[in-house]
Amino acid sequence: VGYAIASKNIIDKISKIQAIAVTSVAEPMQYAAVAAMKSNVTNNATLMKKRLDFIRRELEDIPCDFINPDGGMYYFLRFKNNIDVNKIIFDLLNEGVAVAPGTGFGESYFDFIRISACQPIKLLNDGLKILRKVMNV
Repeated sequence: VGYAIASKNIIDKISKIQAIAVTSVAEPMQYAAVAAMKSNVTNNATLMKKRLDFIRRELEDIPCDFINPDGGMYYFLRFKNNIDVNKIIFDLLNEGVAVAPGTGFGESYFDFIRISACQPIKLLNDGLKILRKVMNV
């Protein structure tokens, strides 16, 4: 969505690019989709299950409730003891760990954060150690 002010020649070129951009999937995305379909889905699912299981075990020592993923690759955490979620998010960022604020997933998630299992276990472990540190656990 937007507009442009330019000569007719430029507008014609922009229009062609815009028509292609909104009527088809970008070519690099098509190649990525083909590669994903050809990949070993079983190995990927097994790897993701290991990562999710690792995170679940680690979360048991952190004062939070969490929702186990049902086919996804993310955990939603709700902290106990009236912990300020925004403070945790900013403290994590200052330590080099990014999480998604729950507010991005609707009003009912205002006191949640979302963590991803899409990193190797070593990085997940490092991130969870930092989470413990910023929570003083």
